[in-house]
Amino acid sequence: MIPHIAFFSLFVFLYLLVSARLEKTLISGALLFVLVGWLVGPRGLQWLDFPVEAEGLSLLAELTLAVVLFSDAAHARLHILQKSRRLPECLLLIGLPLTILLGWGIALLLFPQFSVIDAAILAVILAPTDAALGKAVMTRKEVPPSISEALNVESGLNDGICVPVIVVLLSLSLNMGSVSGSEILITLVQKIGIGFAVGAGLAFLGEKYVQVCAERNWSHPQATSLAVASLAFACFAVAESLGGSGFIACFVGGLFFGALCKYEQHHEFLSSEASGDGLALITWVIFGGTVVGQCLRYLTWQGVLYTLLSLTVIRMFPVWISLAGSGLKLREKAFIGWFGPRGLASVVFIVMVLNRGVPHAPEMASVGMSTIMLSVILHGISANPLVNKLKG
Repeated sequence: MIPHIAFFSLFVFLYLLVSARLEKTLISGALLFVLVGWLVGPRGLQWLDFPVEAEGLSLLAELTLAVVLFSDAAHARLHILQKSRRLPECLLLIGLPLTILLGWGIALLLFPQFSVIDAAILAVILAPTDAALGKAVMTRKEVPPSISEALNVESGLNDGICVPVIVVLLSLSLNMGSVSGSEILITLVQKIGIGFAVGAGLAFLGEKYVQVCAERNWSHPQATSLAVASLAFACFAVAESLGGSGFIACFVGGLFFGALCKYEQHHEFLSSEASGDGLALITWVIFGGTVVGQCLRYLTWQGVLYTLLSLTVIRMFPVWISLAGSGLKLREKAFIGWFGPRGLASVVFIVMVLNRGVPHAPEMASVGMSTIMLSVILHGISANPLVNKLKG
């Protein structure tokens, strides 16, 4: 374990100091960390060994997604989005469900060995997009504010929307035939209900406590931001301890916390966002060293075809439908449809599927792995050229 910590610490240190320079190249941080993970992992130089079934790996992946869910939801600041909510609403309420349905249908056609539930799990794994991987596009001044905001909000919230869906599907896949439908329903209601209650309750109490302490000057700004990061972990841990979904608790908690802030306290979210970014870097290394190496041998021509369709038709066609009547030009719709990079949420969903022993988990993971890797490469390479073309 000590050599692992030493490697991670030194590599993150070296990367962070040149990250601004790397952002101007075709090499994204995610791609670099995945490649390094593969290079030093069991399938490469064998310096580091990360068994994908290890409880620690699953916990790290889940905590990473938990803090990212909380931070993204808190940053959404729903009362501010009232001014430009049409495009994000179309993408989330129409585009996302259509993406899952289309991905589910194509998975059933390409993978006849999959059950209806298995195909749906694969579709949900690859439905959410990653805000961090799309940052190079969203921060460019050449991109119209309405489009960058739509992509930012969509990627910030669609993973949280997918969480209860993946929780339901995993429960159905693992318990189908062994328990009654009413027992499954009770379990799902319990997970979602407890997760919602814990997230809303802790966010309400936490925000009031933060506000009281800030008004009385009882805390330093740095301490406040660290406290918010701790609140994200608390939402996850408390909900899981009570039998609920920690992911739902974090997503709901972030939404409530961000909505309840009556004054601008952006610094509160900085630490939670930084914590999520740091954990994400480690998760990308482990993804490269475990999932990529172990699942590559399960990749088939059907998996490659699904990968290509996932990044194009399955993503772009629902986006085009959802944006009908939006007034956007065809190239703007195509731009939004193309820039749906797959990233952290899909990685965590893959780890969850592998650790829970879902039927055909290796096949699902291989398709998810190839889609994420191709997305990291293609979206990274095409970002600057397509932004310039959009401007022209």
